[in-house]
Amino acid sequence: MYRFSRHFIDFYIAGYTYWDAVELEQPLQVGMALDMKVESDNPYDPRAVELFFEGVKIGYIPSRCNLQVQQLLFYGHDVFTASVTQINPEAPLEQQVHVTIRVKDAREDALENTEDGEGSESDEIGAAAESSESR
Repeated sequence: MYRFSRHFIDFYIAGYTYWDAVELEQPLQVGMALDMKVESDNPYDPRAVELFFEGVKIGYIPSRCNLQVQQLLFYGHDVFTASVTQINPEAPLEQQVHVTIRVKDAREDALENTEDGEGSESDEIGAAAESSESR
């Protein structure tokens, strides 16, 4: 059965050079979760979204792709997860840490409760809707 991807955006951390990543107690590793926070008073980007690891600011979501994330976070919608997906220590500093933001699946509890493991009724409805749209 087809499932929609939860991938939303991916990017290299903007401003990584200027923030406190060097002060982290442990180095960033692939799979580590990051926290996001809107920084509305940023003088360079009013839609700025800060990235934190264990309370330490490590940079921003680049301005070219932060609009939807900023809007939803600003209005209190906790619908995204951010995690480190690639680290390349040989790359220039601004291209060393790659991050992916994914949409949280609010249906996960419902999907886990299905006994046959085939997914829920909403999966079937979504697949049927997608099928009819493609005709």
